[in-house]
Amino acid sequence: MVRVTYPPGRLLSLLLALALLCAPFRAARAEETTLTDLPPEEEPRTAPAAGAELEVWFPTIQDADCTLILCGGKAVMIDCGTREDYGTIRDLMRRAGVKRLDLMIVTHPHHDHLGSLRSMLRKGLIKEIVAFHRRGDGDKTSLLWHDPETYGVPVHLRKSGDTIVVGSIVLEAYVASRPMKDMNARSAVLKLTYGESTMLFLSDIDPPTMLRLLRARGAAWLKADVLRAAHHGKRAMPDRFVQAVDPDYIVITAHKSADEGKLQAAQLRAKVLYTTRKTIRMTTDGSRWKVQRSE
Repeated sequence: MVRVTYPPGRLLSLLLALALLCAPFRAARAEETTLTDLPPEEEPRTAPAAGAELEVWFPTIQDADCTLILCGGKAVMIDCGTREDYGTIRDLMRRAGVKRLDLMIVTHPHHDHLGSLRSMLRKGLIKEIVAFHRRGDGDKTSLLWHDPETYGVPVHLRKSGDTIVVGSIVLEAYVASRPMKDMNARSAVLKLTYGESTMLFLSDIDPPTMLRLLRARGAAWLKADVLRAAHHGKRAMPDRFVQAVDPDYIVITAHKSADEGKLQAAQLRAKVLYTTRKTIRMTTDGSRWKVQRSE
């Protein structure tokens, strides 16, 4: 057995160096927990503050996804469209008075959901990123993980069941657990809750995944006032699933081939909002939604 000893002065220097090396990892760990994982005794604060409104903006884009959520001085974006949508997204942020996002959430690494990420990182528009897919899990994950590292923006890996909390903005996540090659089926579903107002973002999940979600979470969790239709609204959703959601509004981002989604919305007597025609701004005080459309 070999025992190594160090002079007191050298030992102190080594301990000091070790502490400095570990500091960034401790800081990163602490920073990571502020986004999700609340203490067991604490619940997300979904009750609206007096007089505070939550805003949800859908920019004028087609066959892509991007949503801007604002509340209490905090700004969260879910996906960022295609590379060609960058100018539209940047204009939307200026219009909404947002200089920098507190958080970007990427539901899955496809070009129509993270296409503007590189441009936004280059311009310093993002503080942090949440992802649900590891490096190497899909063709575009190198962009999702490598580019933020280049610009010094932390990426936090999250999983199904996590709650993402940024100020008064609270989003619950669901990601299909079964191994599937289709990245659309494994995209993250997010539910936004603010007081009694709710919104469900389906990203690009397919009908079988919708039924798995219904079984996993139940109809009560799915119920939402506003539904951002799956895969841009290009196809109908299973009747059992959409009846459980029972939305008042359905947001469709498809430019063409949205006839199935439109017909289903009509059967539900839900109002259809198209992002391909005008910018949509929805606000709520925690009890009811108001809708504004503009060029």
